[in-house]
Amino acid sequence: MTYILFAILISGGAWYYIHRRETSLKQRQKELEKTVRERTAEAVKQKERAEASEAFKSRFLANMSHEIRTPLHGIAGFTDLLLDTSLSEKQRRWLSSIHQSTERLTVVVNDILDISKLEAGEVRLRQAPFSPARIAADVQDSLSIRAKYKGIDLSVLIGENVPEAVIGDPTRLYQILMNLVGNAVKFTENGEVRLSITGSIQPEEGFTYLEFTVSDTGIGIAPEKISTIFESFQQAGDDTTARFGGTGLGLTIARELVQLHGSDIQVESALLKGSTFSFVLSLPLAATADLQTKPYLSDSLCFTQPLQFLLVDENPLNREIATEALYRHFENATITEATNGKEAIERLEGQDFDLILMDVQMPEMSGTEATQYIRQHFAGVKQDIPIIALSASTTPEEIEKNLESGMNRHLGKPFKPQELAAAIAEMLQLTPGQARPLSTGPILANSDGPFDLSFLRDFCAGDEEQVQHFLQKFKAQCPLEMEQLEAAFQRQDMEGIFQTAHSLKPQLEFVGLKKAALTAAALEAGARNGQTWEELNELLVQFKRPEQKSRTRCGPRGLGSFFYLSLPLSPSRAPAPQTYGGPGPAAGGGTGAVFKPV
Repeated sequence: MTYILFAILISGGAWYYIHRRETSLKQRQKELEKTVRERTAEAVKQKERAEASEAFKSRFLANMSHEIRTPLHGIAGFTDLLLDTSLSEKQRRWLSSIHQSTERLTVVVNDILDISKLEAGEVRLRQAPFSPARIAADVQDSLSIRAKYKGIDLSVLIGENVPEAVIGDPTRLYQILMNLVGNAVKFTENGEVRLSITGSIQPEEGFTYLEFTVSDTGIGIAPEKISTIFESFQQAGDDTTARFGGTGLGLTIARELVQLHGSDIQVESALLKGSTFSFVLSLPLAATADLQTKPYLSDSLCFTQPLQFLLVDENPLNREIATEALYRHFENATITEATNGKEAIERLEGQDFDLILMDVQMPEMSGTEATQYIRQHFAGVKQDIPIIALSASTTPEEIEKNLESGMNRHLGKPFKPQELAAAIAEMLQLTPGQARPLSTGPILANSDGPFDLSFLRDFCAGDEEQVQHFLQKFKAQCPLEMEQLEAAFQRQDMEGIFQTAHSLKPQLEFVGLKKAALTAAALEAGARNGQTWEELNELLVQFKRPEQKSRTRCGPRGLGSFFYLSLPLSPSRAPAPQTYGGPGPAAGGGTGAVFKPV
């Protein structure tokens, strides 16, 4: 009996223990499940907050890009336009400084937006056929003036095994090389900077290994600093920042973009001896026929076809810049304006256009929404009308979004007039043969013979393209100066004559019109010293004798008094010189100044 009771007690105790343990385990399991649910819910909330934060950051960056670039576009656009007008030396110097500062600020804004997108993982590489050699040449062209100014040699070396065409992201590769080569030029005081590309083609596998190397003879980097130069806002030292400037983001962006390609940047450097940066990319091969032809780009293009443009932008300043840019290169353009996508659709419903220039971010209806509506609801020619996006957002993601909406091209603000003209020419298939340059003969000739371009060629280090660029700028500038000079004579404004002649003189000397420069100097001195109007008029007649040539309307406000093509007029058709009388009887009767427009 005792044994039975003992067994019962043992069994009861064991059951109680097991029951308590099961109860405890169940309680703990419930607590664990509750904790897991709570932590899972918290993790989900944190994930949603992170996603919301990233979405907000993306919207913020997109809006900031637009809001910052829009006023930058206004500053840069009007500065470009003003630089092509009549200016005093001081005004031109100040405007040039504004232009350079705007370009530097644009670079800083681009860098900050790029590094933010890279950190957020929002940068995607697009796939398009491109020429590695062409990218290298574009980098060289972009930095050549800066290199020449510093007196260093900037060269490009393309290896024999580099294919003509590969598939990848040409925009990002250009950005990488611009940062690396730009840094090399910045930190090199003398010697050379070289960009070289070598290749190892694997035709059976359809890809190539390309090694990009940027070497310089610059200040170099101390060994202990090499590991820090790729950090954001870091340079090789505080003295480097003070001496050379910069944000310290260029190398960070370059490395992030290279890593996005699945590679990395290697650095070799010796202090005061130079540096070498290199990276290797594996890129698929492409057919040369797939490469897009680079649009013809020239300051002097003038299209004469009658064209109808629809310009859509909410900002009146942007519309004015685009209008001036269009009239500069399209002589017979007719421009209709709209302030948003809805107005653009209304204009298109009632009128035919050859091309639409469309801003993207606008009230009521955005540019992408308007484009989608046009592609879906219009028919025939209007449905397929070429549309170029003019947008302050220039990231590849934004460009892709615009193109997906049905736009044909994207042009980032700020843009140059010739860039807009080239894009339009490509869209409307206006080949260079259809475009008439400002001069079809010699750039300029005068009655005393051709230019003496020795000083200008020396100034441009023998770069004939740059020589022609300065001559075209001179052709655009001087007619306006002559208008001012004639207006000053008409007003009998001695100070105005002095100021205009003073401004003209160095321009004429710069392009080698030595006799004209001497005449301008005589006008300047005569106005300052109070010479008689008869003497000043004689100088003006001397100054304008080269005018006896045919003219063309093409170009900014026409070619004006000082510019003409190489075809001479017969003596009977040559215009008579203008004369301006001083106080007292003037030629032709009456009193006061006499102004005879040509």
